[in-house]
Amino acid sequence: MARSSTLLVAAVLATASYSATQLFVGPSSAQLRSTALQARGGGEYDISDADIANFYAEVTTGGGGDPPKGTVVSELIVKFFHGEFTPQGFKRYSGLWNYSLAQLFVAPSSSGLRSQTALRARGGGEYDISDADIAAFYAEVTTGGGGDPPKGTVVSELIVKFFHGEFTPQGFKRYSGLWKGPPPGNIGKKDIAQGVLGLKAQMANPMFVTKGGVGYGVDETQKVEDDGKGWVWLAAEMSPGGLAVELFKSVPYGKRALMAAKQANVDELFSKVNWDVVLANIDKTFGGPQIKQR
Repeated sequence: MARSSTLLVAAVLATASYSATQLFVGPSSAQLRSTALQARGGGEYDISDADIANFYAEVTTGGGGDPPKGTVVSELIVKFFHGEFTPQGFKRYSGLWNYSLAQLFVAPSSSGLRSQTALRARGGGEYDISDADIAAFYAEVTTGGGGDPPKGTVVSELIVKFFHGEFTPQGFKRYSGLWKGPPPGNIGKKDIAQGVLGLKAQMANPMFVTKGGVGYGVDETQKVEDDGKGWVWLAAEMSPGGLAVELFKSVPYGKRALMAAKQANVDELFSKVNWDVVLANIDKTFGGPQIKQR
């Protein structure tokens, strides 16, 4: 017993001695740097003047000029800076896109003249969607055997999330009960079937329609609810809450067009829909630059 007490006292004294010693040892250089960071409000992700200088030095290693056409950078710059800045806000350019000076003085080829003339005749440009493009899109989507989308795919999950519920003038009330499965409690074939019924009903007579049409990158005030072509579109777009889908009665420029139906004959789409094509369309931008978002 006496030996155990002696060992315990020795351990306590050693610990106290170690702690006291620490009080008289100066901080390391790393600790001093950490203190300096805290003093100027920084930390692990602090950005110093030297960091900013390095960033600028790296950005300015090129030859200048304008960004290449068809890149995400050039599209963003045009979208958010080609227009007029006013005290009321930014007014995006809504006219016809122009050629560069270099292009103005280069004689186009005969094929170029034909394509440019055709595009101008239908008011289009690089991302224009013609009636033939729409027909080709529909033909590809309707190369399947119809039915409901497979369980466990992004498409079936989106259809259940946005069409399994009740559409009211106040908005969409998503189904909040127990998923039927199988197995019960999980989204299964029965739930997907309900979602598809809701989608078909809304495509035939949509209660909520998002404006689109006209062309890519046009001002919101120029977009239309119905372009009069007789098509209804299901298109997806990234939102703060993840991937979301909306219905359009005009071409969904710049969105991910998943599928389209003739509003007067929605059943034709669902009797021939190819869900593999619809799933692949999630990664394609329709009538706009290809921008991978997932």
